[in-house]
Amino acid sequence: MCFSPESSFTAAAVLGVTGVVALRAAGRARALPLALVPLLFAAHQFVEGFTWLEFDSGSARVLEGGPTIWIYTLIAFVLWPVYIPFAVGMLEPDRRRRRVIAACGVLGVTASGYFLVSLLSQTPTAHVLEHGIAYYTHGPWLTEATVPYIFAAIVPCLVSSIVRLRVVGVIWAISAVLAMVLVNANAFASTWCFFAAAISLTIITVVSASRDQTDSVQALPAHV
Repeated sequence: MCFSPESSFTAAAVLGVTGVVALRAAGRARALPLALVPLLFAAHQFVEGFTWLEFDSGSARVLEGGPTIWIYTLIAFVLWPVYIPFAVGMLEPDRRRRRVIAACGVLGVTASGYFLVSLLSQTPTAHVLEHGIAYYTHGPWLTEATVPYIFAAIVPCLVSSIVRLRVVGVIWAISAVLAMVLVNANAFASTWCFFAAAISLTIITVVSASRDQTDSVQALPAHV
């Protein structure tokens, strides 16, 4: 997240509790990947909290490599564009919509692969930029790679037949625009990941609804 180590650690704590509740609320195995999203965001925010502490404890304005930067960038740039389409697709009941989500997954794999190569080819760096942390992967065509990344992270929710997931997608899209407008573009990943982490609190309502649907199916009388 941006702003301070305290805000990152607070977000991590809230998301961690929410993630545990979401896992308990998941009604079926297909909902588990989505239920894990708050816990993954919790780990993400927790890691960035330590990056903030590194900046606060020394005079260095730029950090190169290091465990926290590697973990953060791998989750932000490599994991999310692949994991979100997978988690949403697992819960999607409509076959045609699953195909669209799968296409977004292909875009996500493309973006993820590009960012992974960029990270491995040159050590990622981070520095404080205004009120956020800017992470650099130092690859060419980063702007172009961001387009399939955003598609993979947002569109699966928008096209889902699950109304609550579509609401999540709309809010994620709005938060992405706000992140671009409110901060320097280089700090977009940090700021948007914080917004997305906060919004992921609503995922508990999605997995809870999944459980309700499962209970309803199990409660139906058996036909002979």
